[in-house]
Amino acid sequence: MDWYITRDGEWMHKPKVVDVIKDNGYFEFKNSSVLCSCSMCSGIGQYERHLKKREDERILKDYFDEIADI
Repeated sequence: MDWYITRDGEWMHKPKVVDVIKDNGYFEFKNSSVLCSCSMCSGIGQYERHLKKREDERILKDYFDEIADI
């Protein structure tokens, strides 16, 4: 990041992490209990790794079966 705009509207060239933290630039992230919006982090759906692995294997098998038929 070369430029950072503070909450006051000032431009900082090549800010350090300390400058952004002092400006409370990551205020929303620090107070958020959800890391991101993916299904694994947000908890919207129950992420079960073994089911995802089986689904991926099924998709790959179907793909290679289609190629073999061509």
